[in-house]
Amino acid sequence: MSVEAAIFQTLNVWPALVGVVISADRVEETDAPPYVIFQKITGVRIHSLQGDSGLANPHFQIDVYAETRAGAIVLRDEARKAMLANPDLGAVHIAEGATYEPDTKLFRERTDFSLWFYD
Repeated sequence: MSVEAAIFQTLNVWPALVGVVISADRVEETDAPPYVIFQKITGVRIHSLQGDSGLANPHFQIDVYAETRAGAIVLRDEARKAMLANPDLGAVHIAEGATYEPDTKLFRERTDFSLWFYD
């Protein structure tokens, strides 16, 4: 399973996120908030003299969009809990941030992870 598939599955089965649109990279214009978007922002693969070990250390950003700041914070916290609860991801929480998106009139909460994942 790819790391993207593992993240998608992890977020989709988390009880507090069931029914929320979850997507890689972007959502469709027809998708209504709230929604969760995840994307790879950087990463490295672990190599030795024998070659690729299969262990990767990608960094993923999860963006949560909601109509209220409080709603975005709740979903961000639930996404963080889901990621940290999956031992297959080896997730380490590294950063958070927040903003208001005037174009969409939505509040955005961001949470970033360093993952240790065998693929």
